Amino acid sequence: MILFQPIPSENKALAKTQTAVLRHLAVLMGYNSIDKTFFITPSKIRASPAFNSFMANLPQVVDQNFKIGASVIPLSLTILHYAPAPNKASGIRPHPFYSLWCLETCIRRYWLNGLIVMLYKVSGRL
Repeated sequence: MILFQPIPSENKALAKTQTAVLRHLAVLMGYNSIDKTFFITPSKIRASPAFNSFMANLPQVVDQNFKIGASVIPLSLTILHYAPAPNKASGIRPHPFYSLWCLETCIRRYWLNGLIVMLYKVSGRL
């Protein structure tokens, strides 16, 4: 049994793997990290199983693992910002009208919990 595991960013091989996983997660969420835009509409993202799974586990991951949570925060905030947006063409950045009512009830709760955890627990440690 390993009692101490190195933080992923301290080990080059693990950091490389972590970066690949984050890039893959971004693609699953419909996000182009080079252009900083989404290539999928908000309604399609909200309907995807990857988004629902991501939202269900986001509060717990960010709350219980500060190092991993800190590396996931930039992508998470982008997704939290885009998901409740009205349906407009993908690739357009400004969305003037937002509503959490676009999200399902359980996803809305995860959205709020994830944002609260990021604001109060993780933001002080960054």
